[in-house]
Amino acid sequence: MENFNCAMCGKCCRVLRNFSELGEEEKALRKKDYQNTNEKTIFYILPEIEKTSLALFEFEVERLKQLAKEKNIVLKIAPLKGVLSSSGTPVIFNWMLDHDSCPFLENNRCLIYEDRPLVCRSFPLYTSVASALEGEKKIMIFPSNLCPSMKATSEISGQMTIDEYSKKLGEVYGDIFSDSVKFDLTNFFIEKYIEALMQMGLINMTSKISKDEFVNRCQKSSLSLFEFMLQKRLARKEELEDLPNRVQTIANEIIK
Repeated sequence: MENFNCAMCGKCCRVLRNFSELGEEEKALRKKDYQNTNEKTIFYILPEIEKTSLALFEFEVERLKQLAKEKNIVLKIAPLKGVLSSSGTPVIFNWMLDHDSCPFLENNRCLIYEDRPLVCRSFPLYTSVASALEGEKKIMIFPSNLCPSMKATSEISGQMTIDEYSKKLGEVYGDIFSDSVKFDLTNFFIEKYIEALMQMGLINMTSKISKDEFVNRCQKSSLSLFEFMLQKRLARKEELEDLPNRVQTIANEIIK
């Protein structure tokens, strides 16, 4: 199988709100998942499904803001996902680039290529072997169908051992696969933080409010996940700031 090579078409950068690009079957699945999340779980997805864009982690938001300031770029970032604290305050753990096309794209080239977010670095892969941390022995790859450079993946699709999967994906996608591992690991840590807050009774798990009410509360006042953890003295600032380094260390072990 040929190695993946980006065609530099810029489509993934120009079409950030890609819901309209999906096939009807995938649209239906996305809508169902969106509705179930907002109605039947403790999580909230704030924007309408057609308006969702690239997901950002908290440590990436501040870095992008600084880069935009340095390059005199107008940057819009909006809350993407959150939970409700037991006191009724929205706690945001994912943000998004609130643009139709990436503001850091100029003449079809990325102005912040070395500092681009993990969601960009891992495209066109949706997942990695990071689920192995939960004891999963067999995994699947979900390649994006929005990338013109995407090759047929029959040889690396389906279930296989972690070692087989990691080796094949590393050979075909190189650093993209490594970054997809980091993306999944970061999500893993965020989920564990939220689970810990739930166990402490700090997250509302009993009275689900509507998404519209959650959005209204966000417009008045909200906290980021890290701000909330610091406020409750559940972590040190240095520990939270070191998350990317911890992710890098574990990723190195997974893909070595």
